[in-house]
Amino acid sequence: MRDQKTNRMEQPSETVPSVTKQKAAELAAEFIKNEYNQKAELRSFTTYQSNRPLISYLQIHKRLGPYEEAYRDRYPLDYFQVELSGPGRHNRYIVDVNFHNGRIIGWETRTAAEPHGSEVRVGTAKAFLEKMGYNPEQFTLIQEKEEGKLIFEHRKEAFAGIRLQLHLTLHRDRVASFHPVFPVPENELKWIRDQDEAAQWMSLAGSGLTFAMTMMAVVYTVRGRRSAAFSRGIVLTLLFTVIYCANNINLYPGFKAMSGSGPEALIAVLLTHLIVFMIGVAVYFCLIAGEHLWRQAGVSVWPRWSDPAYGRHVMTAMGRGYLICLILLGAQAVLFLIAERYFGVWSTSDPVSSPYNMFRPELFPLLAWSAAISEEAIYRLFGIVVFKKIVKNTFLAVLLPSAVWALGHTQYPIYPVYTRLAEVTVLGLIFGYAFLKFGFLAALFAHAAMDSILMGLSITGLGTASSFLSGLFYIVLPACVGCAIAFCHGLFRKDDVPPYPEARG
Repeated sequence: MRDQKTNRMEQPSETVPSVTKQKAAELAAEFIKNEYNQKAELRSFTTYQSNRPLISYLQIHKRLGPYEEAYRDRYPLDYFQVELSGPGRHNRYIVDVNFHNGRIIGWETRTAAEPHGSEVRVGTAKAFLEKMGYNPEQFTLIQEKEEGKLIFEHRKEAFAGIRLQLHLTLHRDRVASFHPVFPVPENELKWIRDQDEAAQWMSLAGSGLTFAMTMMAVVYTVRGRRSAAFSRGIVLTLLFTVIYCANNINLYPGFKAMSGSGPEALIAVLLTHLIVFMIGVAVYFCLIAGEHLWRQAGVSVWPRWSDPAYGRHVMTAMGRGYLICLILLGAQAVLFLIAERYFGVWSTSDPVSSPYNMFRPELFPLLAWSAAISEEAIYRLFGIVVFKKIVKNTFLAVLLPSAVWALGHTQYPIYPVYTRLAEVTVLGLIFGYAFLKFGFLAALFAHAAMDSILMGLSITGLGTASSFLSGLFYIVLPACVGCAIAFCHGLFRKDDVPPYPEARG
């Protein structure tokens, strides 16, 4: 399953829109009614989209900033895409709206193109271009297909070595689609596709190794069933599953932006639910087996609610978690700086997981808890102890599950993809050290705090007071959770003994 956590490298082109989704839908509907004499009431669904190939090309050639300055108002890299539909099978339109100024930058209908004589097609297209404010004399027709598709290329206007093109499709005497394009050279696209394919293979390898670890957790659980605590992982597993499934529903617009189809987006949500349930099973068995194996080794890594000092331990773990989180964020910043300066690392936007493609963006940072629970359970609580039994070396026992964990994070839009593997592996070593030194809860709070801060910051910039306050709330949420657990524990048990002993690995 593709990791849906926020991209930890700042997305380069996604900016705060000056036009709301509702306004974009209104502008798109007005355009279609005027352009196609549409009288029927149109339903709309708006998603955020991004020209990832062009962003990638500009990032590679370090021309992103100059492009934004020159073309943001006319040919933006980020925009709203409005799907309009009315009565009838063919009464469907896709309109791209510049979310900086509300200008219609492109559109298409679902009506099939029809062949016409060449002179008729070219004449109709040139008349349309003149209507749209272009000078047809500045363009050369470079491609004309029988099905009514034409491509005009500007004779002079170019940026970073690629010329502006206008792509049109004709239906009878009317333009059925229009898109201005800066076409990325095929060799550049191939490099990006190769990188994405490599990331996909690495992610699949990570999923396969994680599945193998899960099977080992099941085996150890069955072997130790007489002394294993089967109730211990229930609450965390349910919390992981509920939050992640809610996030999948919240992300429906993102799935639709990726697939372009409502039914396909719904199927994607349902399939993701199924995968989440499978991961939930893995989390449950890793929690049981991991705690049992550490207890067999005589090491206390995860205190119980029944322990008198449980509340105090949670508070200590929460405080240490924030300190570890700051170390992790600092290490990540240094790693990104090194990667950008010496390895040419760059990133692109990701509409699928963008807050603009969520029903309720303010719920997104809750995913930090699902990530913290699942990843600390599988790769730290269980992963370290089981690899320690295999390799008999503490450093390798931390490194190997960290590398498996990192493989699952390579599909973020960060290039070259191998740098993501190295970065997350290093972070995994820090998490592993924190786990061995301070225990499972400290690592859990550190992970939740780190992702809560990153995800909280991702929604503070959405441009509304509610999003800003929501982002701040999530940054302090781990502290609130720790205090709430300690308070509830204090209502039922007296905390009159020394703190719970630290984990020692």
